[in-house]
Formats: sequence, structure tokens, C-alpha cells
Amino acid sequence: MSDPFETLGVKPGASVLEAERAYKSLKELYSEDSLATYSLLDPEQRRKLLDSLDLAFSRIAASIGQRHKTTTAIPQARVEPEIVEPKIEDAPMPDPEQHPGAYLRWLRQRAGISLKDISERTKLSVARLEDIELERLDRLPVPVYLQGYIAEYARCLKIDEPRRLIDNYLKQLPRK
Repeated sequence: MSDPFETLGVKPGASVLEAERAYKSLKELYSEDSLATYSLLDPEQRRKLLDSLDLAFSRIAASIGQRHKTTTAIPQARVEPEIVEPKIEDAPMPDPEQHPGAYLRWLRQRAGISLKDISERTKLSVARLEDIELERLDRLPVPVYLQGYIAEYARCLKIDEPRRLIDNYLKQLPRK
């Protein structure tokens, strides 16, 4: 059995939080809907790799002697749970310039479309879509990919001119 720290690409003795970050990043990279690795792995290779990531993370969490108390659950099955969202019939429209992610979420909910539906249409994971909606800037990909993701999301919501929304979203990103 290989070293779990090496599998996740973290230094031995890394904290559960560091291991979790690496685990999430690698799970996203090798997920079925990942554009980066889609053509590199066949389904069996992908399944084995994802299983090895699950095992490595659970071994690290167990070796540190802590239960994994964050929002990440080590998957037992490859099925994403259906997310139950609050009704937003009377919620005010968020300002698309200030909160473009919240605006996308508001439009999606008003249209009665679930994140899972958007995920199936865009081939983006539910977690990636949540990161976009909640404007979790530290979890988003580089701007060139993010622009494509937002454009595709906007197409699913039938937004006529997504360019302004994309530009508003990119303004939220920290300058480097």
C-alpha cells in the first residue's frame, strides 16, 4: 500500500486541513466531469485513482486521531446527494455587479432548476457550481477556465449577454 501523504501530494505530518485541501483538489481534478483529465483516463483507471484518494485521505485522518469533522464526506458511493434549497420566491434580486455568483443562484432558483440539473448540463461538478454561486474565490480555477464555466452556466439559464456577468465576476477576483 502506498504512502497516503504521497498519494495526496502533501508532506508527511501535514494537518487534516492540508490533507483535506489536497484531497478536494485532486478529487476535482480527476472527477468524471473534469475537462483537464477527461481523455487521459479510462473509467476503470479513474475509479481506481479516485478510490486511492479516498483511502489515502481516510488513512491520514485516522492516523492523526481525529474524526473528519468538516463538510467533506469521504464518499461511499459515487452519487451526489440532492441539495435541498430554501424557497426564494420573495427574495430580492442580488446586484449582479456586486454579487454575480448570488445573482446566478437567484436566477437558477427562480427558474426552478437544481444544481444537479445545471451540473448535468454543464458537466461541472455540483461542488464547483456551489463555489461559483457562493463566490468562494479561493476555490475557483484560473480566470480563463472560470470565464468558460460562467458562460456555460449563463447559457443554461438563458442569460442573453453573459459577458457583462463574466466581467463582474472577474472583478471579484484578487489582483495578482
